[in-house]
Amino acid sequence: MDQHLTSLEIASCVVVGSAGSDLGVASSGPAADPVAGLERVVVRALRRPPCLVSFSGGHDSSLVLAAAVRAARRERLPAPIPVTWRIRDAPAAEESAWQHAVVRALRITDWIRLPAGDDLDFVGPVASEVLRRHGLLHPANAYFHAPLLKEAAGGTLLTGVGGDQVLGRLRRPRRPSWWPGRAGAALEFGWLRPAAARRIHHGLRREYRARPVRYESRPAWAWSRRDLELTRLSLALLGRDTGTDVVHPLLDPEFLRAICGSRVSPESAGGRAGLLGQVFGGSYPDAVLRPRPKARFTEVFWRRHTRALLAGWDGSGLDPSVVDCARLRLEWDRPQPHLCTAMLVQQVWLAGAAPLVGGPPR
Repeated sequence: MDQHLTSLEIASCVVVGSAGSDLGVASSGPAADPVAGLERVVVRALRRPPCLVSFSGGHDSSLVLAAAVRAARRERLPAPIPVTWRIRDAPAAEESAWQHAVVRALRITDWIRLPAGDDLDFVGPVASEVLRRHGLLHPANAYFHAPLLKEAAGGTLLTGVGGDQVLGRLRRPRRPSWWPGRAGAALEFGWLRPAAARRIHHGLRREYRARPVRYESRPAWAWSRRDLELTRLSLALLGRDTGTDVVHPLLDPEFLRAICGSRVSPESAGGRAGLLGQVFGGSYPDAVLRPRPKARFTEVFWRRHTRALLAGWDGSGLDPSVVDCARLRLEWDRPQPHLCTAMLVQQVWLAGAAPLVGGPPR
C-alpha cells in the first residue's frame, strides 16, 4: 500500500479510489450473527488491557463500547474504559447528553474525560507534535487520537472508524451538493486551480458511481477504500508511538461479513438507527441505538493557533500548480473556512516548522 499523499489530495483533503487491498475471504456464504461477530472482534482487544474505547457518544463509538462492555462481563475480562474529549466553546460539537445517557445505560463507572480548548485546532499543541514526528496524515484530524493512545499506552484502543461506510446509507440524491452543475458546486473547491478542481470532481463522480448497490457487496468495497486504508495506517502509526494496538471493529472482516450478510440494510431499515435497532436491539440498550444528530467540529479546528498562522501567511509553502493562493487567502479569511483546506493549513505550518523529530514527512 502506497502511503504517499499526492499534491491534489493534500490540497483538497479528498482521497478516493481503491487501495488495492483484498478482504481475503468471499463475503458470500451462510449469514453469521452480527452481534456475535462484533463481540468476538472486541474480545481479542479486551485481552490486551488496558482496553480503551474512543468514545464520542455517536452511534458508532457507542455501539463498539456496548459490545466491549457486554463481552468483557461475559468473558470476565477487565472492563473497557471509554475515553472522551470534552471541548470548551464548541456548541456544535457538544455530545455530552448522549455520552452520559450511554454511560448510564451500560452501567460504566470508569470514564476518562480529557478537557480541551485550543489544544485541538489544526496546528495546535496536539497536532503540531504529530506533524513534527510524522508529517501530514490522512485524515487531517488523525492527531485527535494521539492523547487517547497515550492513555491506552501498552494496551488497546478501540475506535468506531468505518461506521459511516458500513452502517450508513450509501445512496444519496442523484446529484450531491458538490456535483458540477448544481448551484454553488463550483465553490466547493474554489481555492484550487480549475484543472485540479476538475480532477477532484471527476474522482468524486467515479467514486459515487462505484458505490455498491447491494448491501452484501459492502465488505470488499469498504475494506479496499483508499481513504479508510490510509486512516488505518495513520492510526496504527500513532499507536506505535505508545506501544498501543488500534482496533477498528466495524471494519474487521469478520464483522463486515456478518453485518452485510444479514437480511437488514440501512436502506431497507430506513437508515442507520433503523439498522442498529433491528440488528442489535435485543442485545444493547436503547440509549446506544436511538437516533441522534451528528456533531460538527468546525469550531474545534479553526482556533487561536491556526488563526495566528494564517494571519501571517505570505503565500509560500504550497504547490502553485494545484492551489490558487489568492483564492485560498479569501477562503481562509472567512469566519469558518472550508474543512477541506485542513491539510493545506498543516502544510503551511510544516514549511515554517523546526526539523521533524521522527524524520521527514511521508
